Amino acid sequence: MRESTQSIGEWASATFGDAGSDARVAARANEEMSELLRAATSGRPAEHLVVEAADVVIILARLAYRNGFDLWEEVEKKMAINRARVWKQDGTGHGYHVRDKSSSLTVLTEIVGSLNVCSDNPNVPDDFLVPVDMTMGELRKARAAIAQAKGEAA
Repeated sequence: MRESTQSIGEWASATFGDAGSDARVAARANEEMSELLRAATSGRPAEHLVVEAADVVIILARLAYRNGFDLWEEVEKKMAINRARVWKQDGTGHGYHVRDKSSSLTVLTEIVGSLNVCSDNPNVPDDFLVPVDMTMGELRKARAAIAQAKGEAA
């Protein structure tokens, strides 16, 4: 039998019961990812690394299943998108896709513009953490980048 999103999802539900929430499943995947990172840095044989990678995929299959998706179909769709993207290599055998500046600006403006904080206040230190996992310094840089992209004074 070859495993599928459905077979993994049904096994997980029968074995562990209701997962509770997508956030809990994602947190569990993060726990397995930590085990994968430990395996990648432990010097143990590659077989151990691949077993830990399989654990991550199993949890992600459960996440897809509980939301009515087939993980492998979603991977196919995402790879089609990835193959059509322009990539910037980072010199380590990895890279990041080049984002369209206008869409990135829109997203950044939506995130930063909705914050009800005064980034112009010099009394708030740059390392002050604002409630979006950004420091005040990062927020100030983001607002300056938005202003520059729109041709406004920062």
